[in-house]
Amino acid sequence: MNWKSILLAAGLATMPIIASADVHLAIGSLPKIESTAQADWAMSGYTIFKIRKTIGDTTPIMRTQILDARLVEILSRTESPRLSSSDIKVVRKNGRTCICIRDYFLTYITEADAEASGQTLPQLTEQWLQAARRALPQIAPV
Repeated sequence: MNWKSILLAAGLATMPIIASADVHLAIGSLPKIESTAQADWAMSGYTIFKIRKTIGDTTPIMRTQILDARLVEILSRTESPRLSSSDIKVVRKNGRTCICIRDYFLTYITEADAEASGQTLPQLTEQWLQAARRALPQIAPV
């Protein structure tokens, strides 16, 4: 093995390995909102998801606030190259279905969400994925 190969191997060994959806960005604390009414997650005139279900202590409105905060953090890290629809994907992690943007976790999609929308989990997952793929590249910074 030559010296270039040794240096390359040593350099690669020090780099972090990131698996899909492993990057959960910190978003800080958000206020508690008691209303359990459904809420639209919308940006720049695009309704992306309709959140109908409280998950744990997190009401639909709180879930949209979390999505807002995560999206701001994600978009600030994914400006280059420009975000495309293929950057938005569904990932199964620890038996749960989530939507990710590149390697950044955006949200889980639950059976409770699907049931509240009158769909199966695969149907709702596809609906949310397609909606995110249509809207998010349009609102991402250039």
